[in-house]
Amino acid sequence: MQTITILEWLIGGGAFALTGGALLFAFWFGGRRERWDAAARDTTDIKSDVTDIKRDTAEKWTAANKEITEVKNDITDIRSDITEMKKEISVINEFIRLIRPHVLSMIDIEGRSPLRLSEHGQETARKIRAHDLARKYVGKVKIAPDFNAYEIQETCLAFCREKLLQSLTRDEKDELQNAAYENGADLNHYLRIISLVMRDIILTKKGMAPGKADAHHSEEPAEEPAGASSGAS
Repeated sequence: MQTITILEWLIGGGAFALTGGALLFAFWFGGRRERWDAAARDTTDIKSDVTDIKRDTAEKWTAANKEITEVKNDITDIRSDITEMKKEISVINEFIRLIRPHVLSMIDIEGRSPLRLSEHGQETARKIRAHDLARKYVGKVKIAPDFNAYEIQETCLAFCREKLLQSLTRDEKDELQNAAYENGADLNHYLRIISLVMRDIILTKKGMAPGKADAHHSEEPAEEPAGASSGAS
C-alpha cells in the first residue's frame, strides 16, 4: 500500500472542494436562473399590459377628443342659431313697434263710419282724462260756420296733433306723455282719441251729433267750457 503524501491529499481535497463548490454554484445559479426567467416573464407581461393600457388609453382619448370636437361643433351651431334668432326677434320687435300704434288705433277706434270710440277706447279715454281735456280746450279749435261733420272731425284732429300739446299745462302734458310711455302707446293715438271727443262736443252743439250709434262713447256730459263757443260755432 502506497503512502499518500500530503501534497496528494491536498490536491484531492481541493478537487473535491472545487467539485462541491461547482455543484453548489450550479444549484444556486439554477434557482436564480428560474427566478430571473420568472421575473423576465413578469416584466414581459407587465410591458404587454402597459402596451395594452396605452393603446386603450389612446383609443379612449381619441374617442373623447372626437366627442369634444362634436360638442364644440354643436355649440358653434347653437350659437349661430341663437344669433339668427336674435336677428329674427329684432325684426319682429321692430315690426311690433311699427304696427303697435295701428293695432291700438284698431282696438280703441272703430273703423266704421263715422269714426267712434270702441268700448276699449272709452276706457282709454277715461284713463287719459280725454273728456276733461276736450272740454277745456275745445274752444281753441277754429271751426267755420259752414263746416260739415267731416271737416269738423279733421279740424279737431289737426288741432290736437299740431297745437294741443302746446296748450296743455306742464302737469297735463306730463300726465298724457307718462300714460303713453307706461302703456307703450303712440302719443298721437291719445291725441286722436281726444280729437274725437272734441268733435262730438262740437257736433252736439251744432245739432250734428253722429247719432245713436255714437252716443255711447261720450259718457260724461259733452259741455263746453266758458268762452269756447266763439271758436266752435
